[in-house]
Amino acid sequence: MIDDEIERAYDWAIILGGTNDLNMGRSAADAWEALKKVYAIPLKNGTKVLALTVPECGNCAQVPDTRRNKLNDMVLKHGAEDL
Repeated sequence: MIDDEIERAYDWAIILGGTNDLNMGRSAADAWEALKKVYAIPLKNGTKVLALTVPECGNCAQVPDTRRNKLNDMVLKHGAEDL
């Protein structure tokens, strides 16, 4: 049964972002700015965010470890109050 009158809020949003940004040559800082905007959407609606770091990618030759590590450091150090 679907009731269009009922809004269902999510408790958690799990966000893994940044891999494609880094693979397309974007800087860690640019990817971080985009991720902060993505995180803000569920947070402003009362949903908690589980922000995942960018994993190693065997097929992402264009992503240097230093750039991935820099973005991951930004993800790990942020808090909801920083957004």
